[in-house]
Amino acid sequence: DGGGCEHLPTNYNELVITIHGCKGLKRSPLRCPDSYAVYKFHTFPDSDTPIVPNCQDPVFEDTQRFPVSTDHTLDGYLRRERLFVYLFDDLAPVETGCVGVAEVPL
Repeated sequence: DGGGCEHLPTNYNELVITIHGCKGLKRSPLRCPDSYAVYKFHTFPDSDTPIVPNCQDPVFEDTQRFPVSTDHTLDGYLRRERLFVYLFDDLAPVETGCVGVAEVPL
């Protein structure tokens, strides 16, 4: 279907978020991280990328599409909020699993 938003009502649009990857992750003496990214956009559930195993420079190229109402509520959200993308090591204990965060202006 080309990934367009032809199926959405007229007051809706499609916002696309792509997580490309990251570089230079620290490795432990025994291994590189099994990394994945997680973020939450607006009122939608959390989105997470696939896990990239044993890699210091993971490439995710993960794209999510969000149908959004084009109204003043969305406009205000996009103007004042940031998208926080958290990077995790899937093999690390929960308390040390977050290995980084990126703050992206919307």
